[in-house]
Order: sequence, then C-alpha cells, then structure tokens
Amino acid sequence: MLEYGDAINQQLEYGHATMDQLENEIKKAIQGFEKNNLFIDKIRENDLGIEDYHRILLGVFSQVFMSSSSFALASASLGEKYQIAKDYLLHHAEEEKSHWVWILNDLASTGYKGPDPRIMQFPIGRLCMAAVLEGISGSLGPKYGPQVMTMLKIAPEFMQFFKSHGELDKGHSQEVLDAIRKTELTGYEYWKLIGVAKNTSELYKSIYNSAVSR
Repeated sequence: MLEYGDAINQQLEYGHATMDQLENEIKKAIQGFEKNNLFIDKIRENDLGIEDYHRILLGVFSQVFMSSSSFALASASLGEKYQIAKDYLLHHAEEEKSHWVWILNDLASTGYKGPDPRIMQFPIGRLCMAAVLEGISGSLGPKYGPQVMTMLKIAPEFMQFFKSHGELDKGHSQEVLDAIRKTELTGYEYWKLIGVAKNTSELYKSIYNSAVSR
C-alpha cells in the first residue's frame, strides 16, 4: 500500500506546473464561467426575473453559509510549510463569516416569501449523490473496466478501486433509491434532489474530463 507520506513527497509524479500556469488556468476558469451560462444569458437578453434572482441567491447560500467553517478547517489541516496560506485561510474565514446575512437581506428586501435558507440545508442530498455515483460505478465499471485493464496491461488486483466499486455498486444504487423512497419527502425536496442528481453527474464528469485533458 502506498504510504501517505511517500505520496506527498513524490507528489505522485503525475504532473508538474508553475505558478504562471496556475494563474493562467484560474484566469481561464473565471473567463470561461460566462460561456454556456444560462443565468448570464438571461441578463444579456434582458429576460431575468425576480424568481431567477431568488433562486440563484438560494443556490449559492449553502456554500456561502458554510464557507468560513471550510476555510478554517482547511487552515487547521495545513502544516508549517504552508504557513502563509494557513494564515490567509483564517483571515478569509473571518472576512467571509457574515456574508450569508447579505443573502438573507437581499431576499427579504426583494419580496422573497419562501422558507429561511438556514433551515433549508439539505444533507439528504448526499444520499442522492450516492445514488448517482453508485449507479455510474455499477453500470460503467463493468462496461469499461476490462477495456482499461487490457489497454493498460494491468491485472485486476491493480485496479481495486474501480473494479471493487463496480462489483459492489451494482445493487447499491437501487438500495439508495429504496432508502430515499421510504423517506417521507415533500415535492419541494424531490425537486431539490433532482438538482443534486444533475449537478453530481456534471461535477464528476468534469473531474474525469479534466484528468485526461491535454
């Protein structure tokens, strides 16, 4: 088994980049955000409604509400080598800690009548993520796993993660769906879960695409 320390020291030797390259990619990511962005398209077409505005505020609320905690946790996880980043994460956590209040104020001042987003945190969405990911693994692992082993000339025991997941997850997706089905949910909660399912698929597809991009 690969030791964690060895992995960190070796950096897995799978890639190398520079600060200039990183900065360039960040710029590209920021600039690319406008492309195929329905929200921005609505602004450009003068077609944005107040409900769209409310939905985007609600959509980003969880990230904003939890951001200070995640920044602080990231800071606590960094060693002395990363002291500058460690200190800045704490500084940023402090700076961001009340920005969620702005969202509440904006919602209230523009006629939003829905539930308080603080009580709309959606942990059951994690179960929906599992349904999607277990389904992808269970259906695509057996389909593409053998091809990958042949192509890379590796034995099944050297593909434990994908192979084992592919085998174990065949029934897991249905089990997760059964757990959701047996839970009393509202129509709104089902609607939210549909969004989680779509976002999970797109997120993980982007991870795979990024891994093999040239």
